[in-house]
Amino acid sequence: MSWSSELDQMRQRIVGNRRELAALLRDRLNFNRCAFIARHHGMFSFMGFNAQQISTLREKHSVYIARFKTEFRESICVKR
Repeated sequence: MSWSSELDQMRQRIVGNRRELAALLRDRLNFNRCAFIARHHGMFSFMGFNAQQISTLREKHSVYIARFKTEFRESICVKR
């Protein structure tokens, strides 16, 4: 397999993960402001969550969001 094929597979995986995350936030958490997540490109994006929302996601749903300086970015690890 060529490196470009591997890169394309990773890109498709990230896109799929974004779509799944957006659907889960919408369906399970009743969070309707998440459609943009599926449309973004790359590994990071601004989520717009406040500190309390991030705490709730972590404590109640095992969703962890890394904090970079003063911005919350989508570096998410979900414990299943």
